[in-house]
Amino acid sequence: MFTGCIESTGKLLSRSKIADGEKIVISTPWGNEAKPGQSIAVNGACLTVDAINHNDNSFEFHTLSETLEKTNLDSVAIGAVVNLERALRVGDRLDGHFVTGHIDYSGKILDVAKCSNDIVIEIELKAEFAGQIVAKGSIAVDGISLTVVDVNNSSFTVHIIPFTFNNTNLKEAIAGSLVNLEMDLIGKYIVRSQILNES
Repeated sequence: MFTGCIESTGKLLSRSKIADGEKIVISTPWGNEAKPGQSIAVNGACLTVDAINHNDNSFEFHTLSETLEKTNLDSVAIGAVVNLERALRVGDRLDGHFVTGHIDYSGKILDVAKCSNDIVIEIELKAEFAGQIVAKGSIAVDGISLTVVDVNNSSFTVHIIPFTFNNTNLKEAIAGSLVNLEMDLIGKYIVRSQILNES
């Protein structure tokens, strides 16, 4: 479980094909504070640390084909910045919202615009997830806990404050790039409950 409050960013150092997916290596500031088996959210996707290289402060992750199909990790270029968050500890402050690290889909950024001091990002909304998103509700975008501002049948917008923009990979966001999206867990349960009640 995560909060969507990005702790740090890292860079994708390398990737290599394996039988059921890819092995990816990401730089991290936590080489001495982590161990294999721990969960790290990379662009919002919950991954398990396979190995730690203390020489270059990097983590190695085994990413399954399912993960690569559902997330943007397959399209992240070598050297690109990724968002990182360690798992929530019991007793920590919950500054964002409950984020599971299970990505629903990768959405395309439709527009990036400046509005006063904020950056407004418009992201495509797939029809099957339209019932799980509401204005002023929460969503995780590349693992970042954000508030939905406007929503219609095909897209939604989020406003990015300068701190978030400067301290996450969103500073590299451009129209056409993909971001990982995780809908709010509470909304998912509400939609599921309605479906069961109607059946």
